[in-house]
Amino acid sequence: MSTPMVHPFTKSSADVILHSSDNVNFCVHKLILSEASPFFETMFSLVQPTTSQLGTTDALPVVDLTETSQTTNLLLHFCYPMPHPEFGKDDLGKLADVLEAAMKYDISAAIASLRKLLVHPDFIEGHPFLLYSIACRLGLRPEAERAAWQTLRIEWPEEYTPELQAICPSAFYRLTEFRRRCTVASVEFIRYPPPWTGGDDGWYHPNSEGRVYFGFVDDCENLAVYRHEDHHEGMPLLPAEYQDELVEELIKRPSGIAIVSNRCHMKTLIQWGTFHSCSSCMAEAIEACDAISKDVGRFLDVHLAKMVLLTMDN
Repeated sequence: MSTPMVHPFTKSSADVILHSSDNVNFCVHKLILSEASPFFETMFSLVQPTTSQLGTTDALPVVDLTETSQTTNLLLHFCYPMPHPEFGKDDLGKLADVLEAAMKYDISAAIASLRKLLVHPDFIEGHPFLLYSIACRLGLRPEAERAAWQTLRIEWPEEYTPELQAICPSAFYRLTEFRRRCTVASVEFIRYPPPWTGGDDGWYHPNSEGRVYFGFVDDCENLAVYRHEDHHEGMPLLPAEYQDELVEELIKRPSGIAIVSNRCHMKTLIQWGTFHSCSSCMAEAIEACDAISKDVGRFLDVHLAKMVLLTMDN
């Protein structure tokens, strides 16, 4: 036998009862709900059955809801002057149910609060695929777009997980097509990088010999051995080796984070540092390459945002 739900909506001053789908009554006030929701305001203007028809003695109007008692209770917390409920990192489904009810009943204050909660880092970083599914189902384009971009930062699941199963077929197709186009654009960005500079130095420079140089400059005299006819200074990398490693990562995660977290330059740094035998330059090289990787990742994200759009058409 299930334990009856305990909730705060039991005031004797109530003038209407909300009856949940799992048979829990909430004694509430028409005035408060009418102020919170035009939907309820219109509803209360209609004749409602009384609780006497439900076998009780109190003759209060009754509104039957399709929502569960859990959803109803949480929703009412956004209507009354009381603390809003908190949602844990695994409560995205629960939050979505409340948001859907708030949209159904046109409770604008609850909708605004819940949409902000929907993109909390716990949800958008922890459950981007589920968040995308929810946002598409509820027609929330900004949230769907943010969730879609977040899915690029992680590898596509190897199995057809419940979170993927929750995505409707049309939205699933749009997401896979979005990821495919981002992957193509990311690979092209690395293979044929657009010209840009991060400060006074470029991110990598192909010289006349076709070698790539990370664009940091040091005052160390030893660095002169790396001065070439094009006056590029820095740590040498073979373009094919560097690009191939980045492309491999970008196919898994077509996002700037794949570049930022990639450490393929460390092997060359170690080799360069061993030959160069300068601890000062080695430390600067590591710091400079990490900074440049962050710049490249940031510019890739900007590039993708300009080149690839998520379609939301049915």
